Amino acid sequence: MDFKTLYEKLCLKINEIFPKQSEEFRKKYEKERKKKLDEARKRYRKAEEEFEKVQAEHGREDVEYIKAYKKYTKAFTELIKVEDEYNNDPYALAIKFARIGLEPYQIFFASQLLFIILFTFMMLGIVIVFIITHNLISTIAFSIFAVLFPTVFYLYLVNYPLSKAKQMRIKTLGYMPEAISYLVMSLYLTPSLERAVAFASENLDEPLSSDLKKVLWKIYLRETDSVEEAFMEFSYEWGKWNDSFKRALYAIRTSTLRSDEKERRDILEKASEIMMQGSRRDLIAYADALYFPTMLLFSLGVMLPLLLASLLPIMPVGEEYAWAIALVFDFLIPFFMLWYALKIVGEKPVLSTPPQLKMPLKKNEKYILIAICLVISAVFIYIGILNAGSLIASIYYLMALSIPLAIYLLVQSIPLKSEHDFLIAMNEDFPDALFQIGSRVAEGEPFESAMKKVVKLMRGTAVEVLFRRILYSLRTTRKSVEEILFGRDGILKERSTKMINTSMKVSLEAINKDPQTAGNIITSVATHLRELKGIERDMKNRLASATGMMRLTSLFFAPITIAVTLVLYSVILGRLEQITPLIPSESPFAVGFLKIKHTSAYVFSIIMVIYLFLTTIITGYFHGNIMNGDDPVQNKMDLGIMLIISSVVYAISLLIFLGFFGGYV
Repeated sequence: MDFKTLYEKLCLKINEIFPKQSEEFRKKYEKERKKKLDEARKRYRKAEEEFEKVQAEHGREDVEYIKAYKKYTKAFTELIKVEDEYNNDPYALAIKFARIGLEPYQIFFASQLLFIILFTFMMLGIVIVFIITHNLISTIAFSIFAVLFPTVFYLYLVNYPLSKAKQMRIKTLGYMPEAISYLVMSLYLTPSLERAVAFASENLDEPLSSDLKKVLWKIYLRETDSVEEAFMEFSYEWGKWNDSFKRALYAIRTSTLRSDEKERRDILEKASEIMMQGSRRDLIAYADALYFPTMLLFSLGVMLPLLLASLLPIMPVGEEYAWAIALVFDFLIPFFMLWYALKIVGEKPVLSTPPQLKMPLKKNEKYILIAICLVISAVFIYIGILNAGSLIASIYYLMALSIPLAIYLLVQSIPLKSEHDFLIAMNEDFPDALFQIGSRVAEGEPFESAMKKVVKLMRGTAVEVLFRRILYSLRTTRKSVEEILFGRDGILKERSTKMINTSMKVSLEAINKDPQTAGNIITSVATHLRELKGIERDMKNRLASATGMMRLTSLFFAPITIAVTLVLYSVILGRLEQITPLIPSESPFAVGFLKIKHTSAYVFSIIMVIYLFLTTIITGYFHGNIMNGDDPVQNKMDLGIMLIISSVVYAISLLIFLGFFGGYV
């Protein structure tokens, strides 16, 4: 169950539990909206009457006339804005765009009720904390948290539809070139807009897929007179979010009005060019804008905590505040990092759909794997308990967290890695191979013969393996190329990607035309694919520098820094215990810093290895999703390797520093 589904069910359930209050809230909500509109109309009518009165008594150059005119235009502008918000509520539009099955009043009612409940429990928590601790500082710290947490929770619930809609719009930015390419591909074959819309809707992801299907449904349900009219409505609605997409769609519509084949193809090429240039510009701007948020996440989530940890050994923090250190390092900082990382990743455009491979483990096998991982974790924890009081124990505690999770991730990803890499390589090589085929077909060569020559030319590539299988099936069976590729046991059903499937469908339809036209269509499709790959490559190159530093820090710098900090902390505490009896009791230093009973190095080490573990997971998630997108195989493998490397670096660093300071610890 994803968060959006959980959000919908939670809000609906609360409204179902309190139906009477929910209905009263709905009426109040509508009344407030209507009241705002009525007040704007009232202010406008008043300003209009005053302006008409002043207009009759004063000339255009009089001060009274100018003041009344400004007041009138201000009221008119405000009325237009309020009427637009009333008729086209931005919040309701965001809910609709995000595909959230709720009404605005249901969200506001549920959010306010949850805030009241959570705030009440937090107030009781303040009393409980004071009774248990009898510590004013601890109570004040918890009070701040008790006020902030319900407030942030309420704001998140209320603003979730807006942020979700924004994320979907930005993510769709990467699908827009793909949508234009599918429409253009289909129109190359047949100048039928209805067929092109159907073809694109079948091959695109949400939300573009559903909205294109609505274009067809409007025709079938006779909501519009023609597919062109419904298509223009679609173009206008989506054009609000991206001007290049709107211009490209308008160009596609224009192409269907041209009877001349060459003129129509030129317009379609122009539509692709408009979209590609606009997308490249928008995606480069996104990549450049991502640098600051990434550095902020890196600085506040990794560097600042490491700096704070390195200062703790010389700070007068008693063991009674160990919980505060744990709260900051193991909850607040990771929570901020996770929230901000999710926010950045959620606003990343989706450029391509990575290979979606079926996980190798069945349900029962997955439970067995989880059980094995828990046993491994328990063994490490047991060894750590045997070394309780020593910094060595922190190595086993970190291994208890990292190694089982790494095993779980790697067992699910390693068996699929070779197939995954093969499909990625095939995706990379396919546009060049298709271009070669198209060039030869345009010269009058049969499709099969062109494929044979491409196999020789692209020896050693993943595409060679695909084309050899196709050629072998053509020689050994009596099936057509379509049956071999897309039949019940078709080659592309077993081992392919969506991009290759779509491109091959267009290419096979193209070869039914004359050689020159077929070759031109196939080379045009290949060119579109190469341009899409080029945009994706540019995007990754720009993002690599922003995320690479964070990944290296989590792998090496963070575990080394934490290891040396823990050893120095242990050394300082040991020295303080030795010199405390030697300092006169009346000394200010003795009654101040030395009198404090510091948090033990053992407890501090547990806090820091938990922080290191959480930071590694969040950093790995962030880097993987930014660089690889929604690629479960690659992301799981990368995160599993990161956890192992980070743990090993920490263990080796701690042992080296313990050996170096062995006489002092």
